[in-house]
Amino acid sequence: MGMEVNAYQAAVRGSSSRSSSQFEKQLMSNIISIQDASDALEKFMLDAAREKLDLSEGDSRDIILSKLSDLLWYISLISWELGVTLESVAIKSLKNRGG
Repeated sequence: MGMEVNAYQAAVRGSSSRSSSQFEKQLMSNIISIQDASDALEKFMLDAAREKLDLSEGDSRDIILSKLSDLLWYISLISWELGVTLESVAIKSLKNRGG
């Protein structure tokens, strides 16, 4: 299934409410959620390295994909809260890395 990043962001946005009175609280909550999701990915990777798991396929690959999808979800929400598209974040990322 192919999906444009801005269509993804619209789908994420549809599952969340944006209240200007709660802007800073929601923004901080989503930033903390990114940290939590990143920590979960790091923990899985450290455990996988210790257990010498094959990360390229099967359950390990699915777990990594799931954790990456959590990160994408929160990045999309934060972008939306800041009034920018996910596409503009992706373009900025490429520009920052010389792409």
